[in-house]
Amino acid sequence: MFALYHHDRRPFLAVRPSLPPRLRCVLDFVRGRLGERLDDSERADVLAMLLAHAGSVGLTRVRFLRLIDDEGEEQELLLESADDVRGVALRFGSGEAWDDGLLAEVRKNRWTYFDDVLPALVRLPLDELLALLLPHRLSAGLLHTLLSARSDDDEDLRAAALTLPADSDGAWLRHGLAETLKARATPPVEQCAVQLTRAGPERMRLIKLLATRSPSACRARAAIEALPAEVSSGMPADAARSSRPPSRPWAGRSC
Repeated sequence: MFALYHHDRRPFLAVRPSLPPRLRCVLDFVRGRLGERLDDSERADVLAMLLAHAGSVGLTRVRFLRLIDDEGEEQELLLESADDVRGVALRFGSGEAWDDGLLAEVRKNRWTYFDDVLPALVRLPLDELLALLLPHRLSAGLLHTLLSARSDDDEDLRAAALTLPADSDGAWLRHGLAETLKARATPPVEQCAVQLTRAGPERMRLIKLLATRSPSACRARAAIEALPAEVSSGMPADAARSSRPPSRPWAGRSC
C-alpha cells in the first residue's frame, strides 16, 4: 500500500470515508509515514492500533518498514527493538502516551514478542512482573536481560522465588531466577584476541584487548606493549609498532 499510495494517493483518499474503521486506520498509518499531517483523532487511532499490535502479535516481527524522513528521503527501517518501534510511533503521539499505553497493553498479558514489551516489563513492580511472566516461560537468557535492566536486588529475587507456585510454570521461572542469581555472582571473564605479526627477523605478539578497561586487562596490555629486552636488538621497537595492523575496538581508549 505504501508504494501505491506514494505513487498516486487520489484513489485512496476518494474511498477513505467509506472504509471500515480498521482499514481507514491502516491507510492513515501509511499517510503518517509519508509525512502527511493527520488530525488529532487520526493520530490517536493509529497510536492505539500500534500499541495493540505491540502488546499482542508484536511489531518487531514486521522487521522492515518504509517511510519518508524529515529530509523527504525514503527510508527502509529495520524494526529490531522496542526503541525502533517507539521511534515510528512518535509520529502519531507523544513519548509519554506511548510508554504509558505500552504499560497498559502489557498488563493485559497478550504479548508474544519480548523485544516489543521489554521497556514496559522493566517498569512493573516485581510481584506483578513475575505473575505476568509465569505463562510465558522466558528463557533464562531473556529473564537475565530483563532483570539486568531493573534494580531488584538479589534478596528481593530470592524472596520472590519462594512465593512462586509449585506447578511447572513456577518451576520454570524459579530456574530462570536461580540462573540470573548465579550469573550475578560469577565474575566476568575477560576476553582477548592474540595475533602474531611478523616484524623483521622476529615475531612480536600483539594482544588486542576487546571492550574492557579493567585493571588486569590494562596491566596485560602494558606488559605486551613493553618490548622484551631479548628481542629488542633484532626487532627495533619503532619498527614493530609501525607494523601493527589498524587498531580495533579498544583503540583510542585509555585504561
